[in-house]
Amino acid sequence: MEGERYERETLIKLDDLSKVYHENPVFSRINCEISRGDFICVVGPSGSGKTTLLRCLLGVEKISSGFIYQESDGIRFTYVPQQPTLLPWRSALENVVSGIFPGVSDPKAQALEILKLVGLVGKENALPRQLSGGMQQRVSFARALASAPDIVFMDEPFSALDEMRRAELGRLVFDLWQRSGVTFVMNTHSIEDASILSTKVWVMTPAKDRTGGASLRVLDTWPRTESFDSRKASDSQATVRAAIEREISVVAA
Repeated sequence: MEGERYERETLIKLDDLSKVYHENPVFSRINCEISRGDFICVVGPSGSGKTTLLRCLLGVEKISSGFIYQESDGIRFTYVPQQPTLLPWRSALENVVSGIFPGVSDPKAQALEILKLVGLVGKENALPRQLSGGMQQRVSFARALASAPDIVFMDEPFSALDEMRRAELGRLVFDLWQRSGVTFVMNTHSIEDASILSTKVWVMTPAKDRTGGASLRVLDTWPRTESFDSRKASDSQATVRAAIEREISVVAA
């Protein structure tokens, strides 16, 4: 099956990864990997090092010790932040075109197709200020996919949205992930999102005495082939949620 092929191909491997700020450990000796086709949700309480870990994976933050291995040459990745960072003087279409690599024969046609995927037909010429927050974030996802990445990293991409828009965007992101085969890694405070969207959950758990840095535990959740609706309807969704909550509750113990 396609999903089995994805699971066998490791893109990035973290080996004893640690980060220290001014002699204060953020996380310590993390060992895990990112495989092609994964949807990884990184959860944990505030201050557990989720954003710092993401920044290390993006290469904008130096690690203190350990290694980040790229298992294949030429792995491309892109980033979707909490708040959309669209160019305000450019239309939705122009913002997406800006994410396409030079040399594409018809970047406008490609951008239009991606905007169609994210449900923005008819909004191609709108400026960011003319779009709602949810629509702006859709443009951000479209621009991220325009670069044909292997991995999309996301830092709380739904945090600024109301509950209804959050649910809509969650389903959209899930659909984009299943259609594209791109690997997604998303920081989130939402156990609900993690328990539905993920194939794996990375639970960041700070040390009880705050001196050793956070640890990371990997939970396998859903097979890639399981649909969004079947995940929501399954009794297993409550089991997945409970497993995540158990890991996070270690902090309060």
